[in-house]
Amino acid sequence: MNPDLISIIIVTRNRPQSLTDCLARTRKVLPPEIRIIVFDDASTDARRVKDIIEGHPNTLCLRSENWVGPGEGRNRCLLAAKTPFCFSMDDDCYLDSVPDLSRWLADRPEDRDIAAVGFRLRNLPAGDLAPPSNVPGESGGGFLGGGNLLRRSAMLRSGGYLDWLVFAGEDTELAMRLRRLGYRVWYDPSVVVQHARSDEGRDWHWGSFYYIRNRVLINAIHGGKFLGVPLGLASALRLGIFHADHRSATFGGIWAGLRLLPKCFRARRDLFSVQRQHPPMGSNNSENYQNQSSVK
Repeated sequence: MNPDLISIIIVTRNRPQSLTDCLARTRKVLPPEIRIIVFDDASTDARRVKDIIEGHPNTLCLRSENWVGPGEGRNRCLLAAKTPFCFSMDDDCYLDSVPDLSRWLADRPEDRDIAAVGFRLRNLPAGDLAPPSNVPGESGGGFLGGGNLLRRSAMLRSGGYLDWLVFAGEDTELAMRLRRLGYRVWYDPSVVVQHARSDEGRDWHWGSFYYIRNRVLINAIHGGKFLGVPLGLASALRLGIFHADHRSATFGGIWAGLRLLPKCFRARRDLFSVQRQHPPMGSNNSENYQNQSSVK
């Protein structure tokens, strides 16, 4: 892992014990030259979180005083990074060995339209792997937010994570948008990230609310008024009634999604604009478009 090519980025919120374990285990196996950037998303005990982060060498602490969500936190880490690739992990995940990223860090011309590479998570303590497939290749779905590799230039050009989703489904929406813009999303099962799933700091009611709300929004963004909205409402209702941790959040989430529909329709023109699309190979800006970033 060449420190000129890759940084590690992590977003955390109110999970000091998970973050402590994540950083200690990951830093133990990484070369000290590899920079880790941690974004503290308005944790209540800011001093404690900062001390945990700064207790490790070559580890940078960023912070927002207001909750912005993991997607926007990753956007800010991407802006702070100077390397062409960022390895993104959740704060309840860690590396137990140095992953083989040689193909991706080689930056082969035939791979430059691959904007994101999703990896597998080993869910602990059970040890099951997600996704279960061990077949690599182009992904027709999304990627898991807990462990993936992001091509920084593609993230900046495409606009990165959609900040107003705040929480839930942000990786799914980004993968859908990247493919629509002409990028590819890849799946590499050879890299496994350890996932010590933690309930620390979780708010189950608000988690259910955002998952339900964002079903409406993501379908509206990508499906439009006549197809996306009915599908989104049906999906949100099914999720809320049968699968949400807090069913009481169902109608609040759906109502919040309906109120944001005008914003979804206004955003579509910008999100799918020509300026955000993957540039044709050989064009003047195919390799150097960091300055076009709209990631905040």
